[in-house]
Amino acid sequence: MRTVQAGVIAISLVFASAAFPYVRSTVSPGGQALFRSDAGRVQYLVNLTRGSNVAGSDAEIMTALQGAANAWSSIPGTTIHFNPIQATTLIADSSDGHNVISFENNSTTGSVVNGALAVTFTFYSPSDGVLTDTDIVFNPKINFSTSPSANVTDLQSVATHEMGHALGASHSGVYGATMFYATGPGQTSQQKLSEDDQALMREAYPAAGGPQYGRITGHLLASGGGFLRGGLVAAVDSSTGVVVGGISLTTDGTYSFQVPAGNYVVYAEPIGGQLTPDVFSLSPIQISTNFQAGFYGGNSNPGSVAVSAGSTNTIDVSPPGGKSGLSVNFAAVNRASFYTSGPQVLPSGQSSELEIAGNGVDSLTEQDIRLVGPVSLRPGSLVQEGSLSGSPSYPLIRMTVDVPARTNVASASLFLSHGGSTTAFTGGLILTPARPAFPAGGVVNAFTFTGGNIAPGEDISIFGTTLGPLTPLVNTPDASGTYSTGLGGVTVTFDGQAAPLFYVSQGQINLQAPVELAGKTTTSVVVTYGLNPSDPIGVTVAPVAGGLYPSPVNNDDGMLNSAKPAKRGSYILIYGTGQGLVSPAVGTGKAAPAPSFAYAGATTVTFRGTGGQTVTPYFSGLAPGFVGLWQISVQVPTSLAVGTSQLFVTVNGVPTAPINVSVQ
Repeated sequence: MRTVQAGVIAISLVFASAAFPYVRSTVSPGGQALFRSDAGRVQYLVNLTRGSNVAGSDAEIMTALQGAANAWSSIPGTTIHFNPIQATTLIADSSDGHNVISFENNSTTGSVVNGALAVTFTFYSPSDGVLTDTDIVFNPKINFSTSPSANVTDLQSVATHEMGHALGASHSGVYGATMFYATGPGQTSQQKLSEDDQALMREAYPAAGGPQYGRITGHLLASGGGFLRGGLVAAVDSSTGVVVGGISLTTDGTYSFQVPAGNYVVYAEPIGGQLTPDVFSLSPIQISTNFQAGFYGGNSNPGSVAVSAGSTNTIDVSPPGGKSGLSVNFAAVNRASFYTSGPQVLPSGQSSELEIAGNGVDSLTEQDIRLVGPVSLRPGSLVQEGSLSGSPSYPLIRMTVDVPARTNVASASLFLSHGGSTTAFTGGLILTPARPAFPAGGVVNAFTFTGGNIAPGEDISIFGTTLGPLTPLVNTPDASGTYSTGLGGVTVTFDGQAAPLFYVSQGQINLQAPVELAGKTTTSVVVTYGLNPSDPIGVTVAPVAGGLYPSPVNNDDGMLNSAKPAKRGSYILIYGTGQGLVSPAVGTGKAAPAPSFAYAGATTVTFRGTGGQTVTPYFSGLAPGFVGLWQISVQVPTSLAVGTSQLFVTVNGVPTAPINVSVQ
């Protein structure tokens, strides 16, 4: 990856093989694409030995790395799954068959030079392209952090990028993609996968019965005849903000990629400017460069391609020839103190000031600027800003971009055309939803929906606005019963530790509070959706914050108590959450063991009413096979009066609110 600020260019190229359509890494030009035979169970180990250049505790580093892995595990329609990352004392070693993440300066990391942020050493079988060892090494001379700021590089963003290489991805020509070759200090956009990143993985690791997508394919044709080799191709849906790209084959100019159903404009551009051939492991003699950015249907009136699920759409693109006098070299949003060559994040539901520096931009009028995506240029807002200092110096312009409110992350592209010259900034604008917001009182027990204290390991709900996607998503555990900490672009952290997620939507998130809250009296909760974090919200923590689910209470014959009263002397099952720590301990996000049990603290059940009494339950602890679910098995007193009674449960001296039980 390459970090770029105005006047400062630090090269940090990530190791990769040659790139072809979908920008996949291959054994050799035209050879087998690299792929993982263990894509459904990728195991990474991390050696936490490090210097002072990595800011964050061991737990925070593990959370960041697991967040990177979860991003790839969460792609719909793929078989990709990363197992929970484990600590190790191993070092990067191509011969041991282990995928190791390392920060240590040793004989292997000595290969990381010239400002490289990280390197993925991909070892594979030359005969079939199967990846056998994919060690990731972070440069010990670069400052990383789990809480990025303007002066440090975001650990999770770089790790997400590197894990893409470990799955066989090369670099992308889409600026807003995780697999774009560069990042900058404080930038976190590459934590979240773009549609371009996901499209590659759906092609490489398709799941049976997964969502159906359409395909756009064709050739890049030179205006004077013949094929354009190694050209960048992009398809953009202006209404949804989907951007997917690839590279035409260096043999016959063919390109092909999958896209979600929608209406797309398709255009091509040469590799050049910031995207040099070496970014894609290509040599200048392999590619065509004597052409400019151009749309299917022509730049004056681009054609639209309607793509439906399962369809194949053949689109030949013939961009204009010659060299362009226009370029986009640097950009910034809202008068940022520094400019980067990477993507720019624009919050939705408001306007932003977008500044562009590059060759020839001072000659542009508003009619020369086309925004492709769900954004618009405000009329009369284009201003010439002089030049951006540096070496070399570039003309600088500023414009106001209006972004309608949206509920998911999307992309937009910038297309410039003037005086016979064209250029594109493909997927360079990342559009984010409004920031999530919730009050402290919106953090509640998942069964009672009452606020107040939360307990370690409690299943809780968070209610607020813009918390997640418009279409609700339900998480599923992995083979070990563990829930991931990322779902639908949503993460929730407690003092920086990510929590396992069960359900996400715009207004509600269901999750488990980390067991590691034990011993604390307060915690800071942050919900992040897309690239936008909420304000940190303080919530009080207590050892026990039990709440009972009013229904179902189960009778010992399997019937719901609400449908059939329990017999006196029989056993009933009561469910809740917030019982606090259990013994033996069960880790955050882990299913309770079976057939052994994890017991809650000292528990009593009090039945109120005539003949009521306080009794010790047969069992109080985590329900086997479930995460954070408290189960109490108790005998109904034979002296209890027939009818509706109330009961409450006390754990370590802390009582729950009462619920009703019917007795016959």
